[in-house]
Amino acid sequence: PSIWGSIQPFTSDHGLIMNTISLIQIYRMVVLIICCVSMTACSATEEQKRMKYIQNVEMNYGVETSNYNPDQQGYTRIQDIEGQNYMLDAEGKEVKRWFGVGGGSWGKGIVPIGGNKSPAKLPKTVHLGYYDPVERQAYTAEFELPQERMYELMQLKTMENTSPTKPIPRFDHIMIGIAPKGYIVVWMDGYPSGDHVELGQYWAKPIAFDLDAYNMTHSLEIWPNVEELYWKDNLAPETIAKLKQGWKPDYQHYEQIRTLYPWRLELKAPWVLTEYEIWYAAGGHE
Repeated sequence: PSIWGSIQPFTSDHGLIMNTISLIQIYRMVVLIICCVSMTACSATEEQKRMKYIQNVEMNYGVETSNYNPDQQGYTRIQDIEGQNYMLDAEGKEVKRWFGVGGGSWGKGIVPIGGNKSPAKLPKTVHLGYYDPVERQAYTAEFELPQERMYELMQLKTMENTSPTKPIPRFDHIMIGIAPKGYIVVWMDGYPSGDHVELGQYWAKPIAFDLDAYNMTHSLEIWPNVEELYWKDNLAPETIAKLKQGWKPDYQHYEQIRTLYPWRLELKAPWVLTEYEIWYAAGGHE
């Protein structure tokens, strides 16, 4: 036989071996892919179960509102458009409704009518309707909140000063801050008062609004008189004068103070730091 004939069997066997190896590799790859898909499916299923639980469990929480400060003396008394301020759960069912958007100064919210703590499912969607008397402009907003983040924050506990052995929720209010130009910041607020964590920033849209027609058909009027409004809030005379001339505050200040900086407090000798408490404009304290 020729030399090519003697090599042919080896070549045939080699091809068979290579084909066998290729099949084994393909089989291993298929098994690996199936395992990865199965693990991903299991992981997705567990995450879905967790989110379903978070969306259906009832938590004890309330609502707070916070307004911006045109100057250092008073705050803007934002007016709510009746029936336009509420929260919906993941199924679109109402879980919170309140009246009186006007609240405390920026970052120091107050509880409006209907905003007291009560058991309810966590909100997914927030709807707002309000009138800014400084800008003489009505706004509407609809946005979603991070439900998982809220749930995690509501699990945190702290101790009450008057009862240091009794753990209480550290965060139990959703605080909505309204700034100029429709800029909105939402926090989780809790104990001690003013210790809050930002959930997100959002924007409201300006809408056409007939103030006179609204006041004729609603029992709770929106004050059209700027002087009367700011006399009640004790704004500085120069602020009122600027408002009459058309001046309007800007939202950028409230966007900038959201920035957190890594820093620590130190005292040089002979001073010794024994105790301190700091409140941050961006939220939280230490």
